[in-house]
Amino acid sequence: MPALDRELDRRPGKTRVSKDYCIFMFKNGSYFDNIAATEKSRGKRRHGGLIEECVGVDGEILSQVIIPTMNVSRLCMDGTSQQEETLNKS
Repeated sequence: MPALDRELDRRPGKTRVSKDYCIFMFKNGSYFDNIAATEKSRGKRRHGGLIEECVGVDGEILSQVIIPTMNVSRLCMDGTSQQEETLNKS
């Protein structure tokens, strides 16, 4: 998509695509990347996710590693979080 392609940061070391990993960095600082459904992904943090071909993903890894990576509080523009926010750690 040309409109999306114009927003990608193509400087060296920013947007990278290889056989097993990809990261798409945008000019505003946000990014899309992928993480593996393995123990190596434990401890990472993401704000959302898409699980493709979930039938092939180990259920234990999914519930103990992948889903907890998305257990991140929503942040305000100044970097703080509001405890009364209904979407926190959802």
